[in-house]
Amino acid sequence: NMLFMQVMESNRMALAHAKDRRSVSAETKAAMDHTHLALQNLNYEQLHFIREIAKADGFETIYQDLPLHSVEEFLQLAPPEWTDPSSVQDEHQLMLNRLRFELAERKRLYQVLVAHRADKETLQAENKALSDELDQIDRDLRDFLKSSVPIQAKLGISPTKDRAMSEKSQFLPPPLFTLYKQFSGYILAHGQSPLRSDNASAAGRRNPRDDGPSGSARDASSKAHGANAIDAAEVARMYQPHALRVIFTITDVASLIFSFLPVLGIVIVTTELASTLDYLPASFLASGLIAGDDGTTSPNPANHFLGGGSFSFDTAAAGGFAFYWAQSIAGLHFPAPSERSASGADTRLLAQDDADGVSGSQSKIPSLKRVVEQMLARHRTLVDINAMLAVLCTSRISLPAAISAPMPQHSVSSLQRSKIDSEQLVFTLTLEVTGRSYTLEITLPAAYPEVRCTFKIVKDHSRQQPQQQQQQQQQKPPSDDLADTQALSHIEQVEAAINEGSPAILATQFADYSPKSYIVCALSRLVYCLAQYGKVKDLDASPDVPYASVLASIGEQ
Repeated sequence: NMLFMQVMESNRMALAHAKDRRSVSAETKAAMDHTHLALQNLNYEQLHFIREIAKADGFETIYQDLPLHSVEEFLQLAPPEWTDPSSVQDEHQLMLNRLRFELAERKRLYQVLVAHRADKETLQAENKALSDELDQIDRDLRDFLKSSVPIQAKLGISPTKDRAMSEKSQFLPPPLFTLYKQFSGYILAHGQSPLRSDNASAAGRRNPRDDGPSGSARDASSKAHGANAIDAAEVARMYQPHALRVIFTITDVASLIFSFLPVLGIVIVTTELASTLDYLPASFLASGLIAGDDGTTSPNPANHFLGGGSFSFDTAAAGGFAFYWAQSIAGLHFPAPSERSASGADTRLLAQDDADGVSGSQSKIPSLKRVVEQMLARHRTLVDINAMLAVLCTSRISLPAAISAPMPQHSVSSLQRSKIDSEQLVFTLTLEVTGRSYTLEITLPAAYPEVRCTFKIVKDHSRQQPQQQQQQQQQKPPSDDLADTQALSHIEQVEAAINEGSPAILATQFADYSPKSYIVCALSRLVYCLAQYGKVKDLDASPDVPYASVLASIGEQ
């Protein structure tokens, strides 16, 4: 029993000890929880303070965006009470002092602005009064000039008209203004008035034909530019002329209309004849004044790089020709074309500085007087050519015989115009020589007779057509036994003998040869060549006599 009692006592003691330990553990755990909760509160407060500090650091005020005087300017200009060392060392106080100084400066400057505005209004009122007075004087002067117009007409003077034209000239682009001054000087020097203004353009209105190239011209120009063609809108912009033009009228001859293309930077010339020629277009008058200057290419080398190098000048889209001589008298200096013709005749329109004996392009001075003289001579030549064409186109052509040989049997029809444009004329005719019939095509360039016309045998009615001969010739294998002339067909050799021969040959072969009779004399020489061609039996063989030497060989026989 005693043992059992001891066991029961030990058990009670163990239970009491466990209860005490649980009580102590609960108290310790409660204290720990309280401490952890206090720690969490402190961490939360720390994060809150960090956010508030960052917000305060990032807070922006209006003074930060204000354009203030720099610190150096502030220290130099501000009063001493705002620049003492204690204020300068304190950044906050320094900024406050700078703001106060900026406010004081702006108030002072505003008072200055108000005073200046008052002075400005006073001056504007005085200027308006003076301007009204000047306007009244202008109206009085205009009324006076209008009333003097009848007196000017009676005295044969035109200061009012000249003044109006001079006022319009100030709106001209520099090249056209240079032309205007050149023409005005020509009037003063020669005592005549070949210059007139383009009223439609000078008034600031475009002539309908000056509103850029037409649709067909733009399409043709785009095709002319190749695979990398410039789009139509860009072509229209390139060829858009300036709103004003200058018209130079040579009395009883023609009017030269000068336009300026700002994008291309070149001057364009169109021609209007005083009296039209039945067989020649007006554009032929300005062509041929300088050898090689046909006006069909842009004289400005920079234009060749437009459109990635695909630009090609189109006279139809431009509405005129870009002659080098026109650029020269307009004050535009571009590389000049060849100055001598194929015949060796000097056709330059540029006067040499003979006083200094200097030669070369740098010594040449553009002469408007020379241009007019050449234009008058060119007009007389065109009148003669027109009369010659009138005869050739209305009756059968009678050809002269060569000095050294009798004329072969032949018959020539009258000329028929098949194509006409500003750059060339194309005529066709039927030629019968020793029983053989041929269709010819004569191309008359705009610069004729400075540039010779060309002859082409379009069809040989008695044999195969020249085109078929050429195709067969190309299909044949080359032979080392053939002469060099056999590389071309007989028809091509005949054409080369006529087109490539010097006009001096015709002068030695025909008694009445002159540049005006070049067409009929060349046709006569063609008759002799075709007569020799008619004797050829085998087209693969060489002719007995080279076609270029036909007349010379006949004379020797």
